[in-house]
Amino acid sequence: MRKRLLALLLLVPILVISIISCEGDALAGLSDLMGKMGNNALIKSGLVKVDTSHGERIGEALSGLKDLDEDGYKAVVQDIKEDITKALSSPEKKEALKEKMQEEVDKDDIPQKVKDLLDGLKEEGDGEDDFDFEIETQGDLIAAILVAELFEKVEEFTGDGEDGFDWEEMTDEEREEAMGLISEALEVLEIIETISPTNAVGINELLKAFDVSSMRTSRGDGEGLTDELEAIIGMLIDSIGTTDEGKINGKNLNSMITNYGLMRKTYEKLAPKLKGSNQELEVNDALNYLLSVFFTEANKLFKSNNLSFADFIDTYLGPDDNYDDFEDALSGAGELMNILSDGESTVYKTFHDILAAVPGSDWIESFIEDLFK
Repeated sequence: MRKRLLALLLLVPILVISIISCEGDALAGLSDLMGKMGNNALIKSGLVKVDTSHGERIGEALSGLKDLDEDGYKAVVQDIKEDITKALSSPEKKEALKEKMQEEVDKDDIPQKVKDLLDGLKEEGDGEDDFDFEIETQGDLIAAILVAELFEKVEEFTGDGEDGFDWEEMTDEEREEAMGLISEALEVLEIIETISPTNAVGINELLKAFDVSSMRTSRGDGEGLTDELEAIIGMLIDSIGTTDEGKINGKNLNSMITNYGLMRKTYEKLAPKLKGSNQELEVNDALNYLLSVFFTEANKLFKSNNLSFADFIDTYLGPDDNYDDFEDALSGAGELMNILSDGESTVYKTFHDILAAVPGSDWIESFIEDLFK
């Protein structure tokens, strides 16, 4: 039972790490994007003062968005993006911004257009009727605002709501606008990854926790992999954080689920439009998408059985190791495998569209296909 639970919880990270471990040149970039920052001790001690004005301005702007007309709203959103870009220009300002973004947000400040977007996203894709978007922090709200603006622009451009862009039929002006939308989507994804708790997942640390070659040659129920799996799950839990009582940090977990959900929806909106664009992606885009699927689908699995992802992790952390309450939920774990291997699923199509935009990724597709044989 325990191995089965570990296999469910770690299915996507195992796939991801197996893939990434072969891409040695990508690790340096991944470390910069997703590794934990460990050099801010002087900042936290107060010995070094950091300019926090960007975060303060963003917080003030968020509280007044709902009362603005359309032109004012768009102008303020653009100001927020510019403040974020400036704050990300230095490690110290970025850390200060990330800390500010974890402050709670007044739910009354959520603009109606954002609420409408989130309600609509819950019903898109492969029947994700239990998709969660809980806006609790300033970072959550910014991510939702940026995704809402992006999707609105895409819908205005496509008109008929088609998934892809017809690049061959576009005029030069339309092609330029379409490339601008793709660039904006990648910028939104980078911002979400940077200011949300998803940034805490350290890929290099996970790679050091186990022998990847043993993962590739093993099949069956996971015999012999317990130590490696235990190490990985421990690191994933560390990335979420725990309370003084040893419970999972529910606020951080909810924020990770929300932000990974928004990243997932953005990739699913972006990926079909890449065909014919010559826009290249990186291996970490495939990584982020798979992680977003893992977090959102695992949360959905437990929620559909009136349970919670947090309770499952707390059970793992607890002394009793009693998973009886989760037996029914885990009986549906195969659905995650199905959407990853079903050629008609949104997840399958999105993942392979992303891989098609990653130079030299043919071997990754072959590896994934072999894994599901």
